[in-house]
Amino acid sequence: MKKETGFTLVEALLSATILAIIGIIMVSLLQQSFQLNSKSQLISKIKQNGQNALNTIDEAVRNADSIECPLPNGTSGPLILVTVKNGTYIRFNIHTESANNGYLGEEMFPSSPGLNKSYCNYSDVPINLVSEAILTDKTDPITGTSLKNIAGDGFSSSTNNSITVKFHLGPSVQAPNKFDSQTSNILFQTTLTVRQR
Repeated sequence: MKKETGFTLVEALLSATILAIIGIIMVSLLQQSFQLNSKSQLISKIKQNGQNALNTIDEAVRNADSIECPLPNGTSGPLILVTVKNGTYIRFNIHTESANNGYLGEEMFPSSPGLNKSYCNYSDVPINLVSEAILTDKTDPITGTSLKNIAGDGFSSSTNNSITVKFHLGPSVQAPNKFDSQTSNILFQTTLTVRQR
């Protein structure tokens, strides 16, 4: 009798099962790799947005002639106002919204006769607004960043010449919930001093 060469049905099924298990493991590892990559990209984006906002505020405060809001009594509030050399006011607002991404905004407007401290009010928008900018990325509801509403955040002043800036950034409000607490609220804080002239 002649011996046949080849695989039996049991051998073929066993090898197919082993290959399927190896394939599932490889797909799982690849998926985890993509998730870690997107998480690190999100953390990087949040840190870049926060640092850019701090740098912009830092430059405005350090080059200011004076700090108008908050008053130097240690209180904190939602906005800061500084005066630059040419009499132009710069107001930074913390906007926190529950349904949309919160953001840090910057508004510039010139000094005008009769301008009083109403510009320290969060809701008052100057009539003669020169420019307006959003310092943190709030554009994309899924991949953007969002300013978080956490107690103690804002701008506070302990003396006439120094101001503390504190805010938290995290993933967009509609971002998938696959990111843990490491990305949810990243703190940005600094204390700045106005240059003496």
